[in-house]
Amino acid sequence: MPDTVRRISALVALALPVSAGAAKVPATVNIGIGPTIGTVWVRSMAGPPPVSVGVALRAEGWVSKKTLQSKKVMRRVPRKYKGMVRSMDDMHVVPLPVALLPDQALVVPVGGEADEPSVRAVGWTPISLYLSHAVQPVHASIGAAPRVGWVQVDGDPSDDLDPTHHAWLGLDLNPELESAMRRIVGVAVGGNVGPGLVVGDPAAQSGGASVGLWADAYLRVQVRKPIKVSI
Repeated sequence: MPDTVRRISALVALALPVSAGAAKVPATVNIGIGPTIGTVWVRSMAGPPPVSVGVALRAEGWVSKKTLQSKKVMRRVPRKYKGMVRSMDDMHVVPLPVALLPDQALVVPVGGEADEPSVRAVGWTPISLYLSHAVQPVHASIGAAPRVGWVQVDGDPSDDLDPTHHAWLGLDLNPELESAMRRIVGVAVGGNVGPGLVVGDPAAQSGGASVGLWADAYLRVQVRKPIKVSI
């Protein structure tokens, strides 16, 4: 948790207006895409949780420890935040418009029998906090994030029932390993797992919400592009 507090405080510090003119520092755009496999279980499902495959996405800006502690950056950080910035290993930043993109889309059901339910889902994690984070020899992290999403459950086709649609609101844990940022092309392996509220689940009383579970695993190819940003 102290690491999380340092990151939030440092982001605020770097965003504060100062009298010095803008300076350009190196950063990296880190964009990843790859396959994912997972499930969203809700109480109204019969039998084992259905499995679907889809796409995992990630887009962020990355700033190295060397850049964070450079003179260009440190002279723009208020004195009371300088110690926090010096203690950081790096910084991952997701701009607001990018944070609105889904990070998981489970769209193609696999396996199972024809009379078993299937699931499709799209999920967003608009903000994530590191519970644990290390950068050597690879980026190893455990993140915690709220997840919002949409879930479609298809029942037994023989019952001639329409798919049911649900809103999802939950909490994710996200362990991940990602290759070093100095490489132009890298990989990331990880997953998301966590409970959530399923709105409109037929198993809930009076059409309310019931508890469900979201779980997935992914492999992303990450493409990095060095850029210059103004601070």
